[in-house]
Amino acid sequence: MIKLLVTDVDGTLLCSDHRTLSQKNIQAVRRCVKNGVQVCIASGRGFPGLLDIAKELGLNDTLHIADNGATLFNTKGEFEVVSPMADHAYHQLIETFAQMKMPYCVYTSNTARYNEASACIKDNPMLTNNGIPLEMGDTVGIQQVTKVLCLPKNREEGEVIINSMPQGVFGCISGTYDNGKKIIIDCIPGDINKGKGILNLLKHFPDIDISEVACAGDSPNDLEMFQTVETGFAVKGAHEAVLEAASVKLESTCDESAVAEAIEKYILVSQEV
Repeated sequence: MIKLLVTDVDGTLLCSDHRTLSQKNIQAVRRCVKNGVQVCIASGRGFPGLLDIAKELGLNDTLHIADNGATLFNTKGEFEVVSPMADHAYHQLIETFAQMKMPYCVYTSNTARYNEASACIKDNPMLTNNGIPLEMGDTVGIQQVTKVLCLPKNREEGEVIINSMPQGVFGCISGTYDNGKKIIIDCIPGDINKGKGILNLLKHFPDIDISEVACAGDSPNDLEMFQTVETGFAVKGAHEAVLEAASVKLESTCDESAVAEAIEKYILVSQEV
């Protein structure tokens, strides 16, 4: 029996515009909670960009996962950074970006900062959709870093960056822009992911066993969730690796309320009151 559903946000819970929650998903999540099944959201976004989503779903009495597992938060705006990037690894990373003249933006759980050399960051819509206002300032003295996003000139330069991450940092492609010609690299603490985020979340739910947790997702940064829980729902059109790891392949896309399908067809079937 599923007692907790952890769902990814972009590409899974939200429609493909990365903003809209379908009424079908909202109603299904609320029914899930009414029937005693906890629902938590998990995202690579910083928590300020997730607060309104959690509130619209009515998920005010639980914790959620932000920053790919580095942060837990609630809808009151209270948060706990469970795994920030090591300071030495962070400084090594931004030194590399400076040498390559690569624009980057540094995130903590509630701030997003770029330096003067990275001023073009403020014009990138992929980086302004995180719910945290971008500010220009010193990036050297920042602590409790949860991730760093960088903008390579092309995919080839991006691959170089991914393959030269300092120890303790993991790099992956988190998005594309300019009609897919350019990519954004997400640099996060190497010892954290959404799967570990779930394990940290469960410390606050002592009555729920990992075997009673399900997840829903679509992207490579969701993969560790599928490897951590026994029941994983992959939305239609999910990344190939996610589809392979999923125990259930949904028939709906994010624009077709895939999370509602998972809840109504699989989770609540034997739990309705």
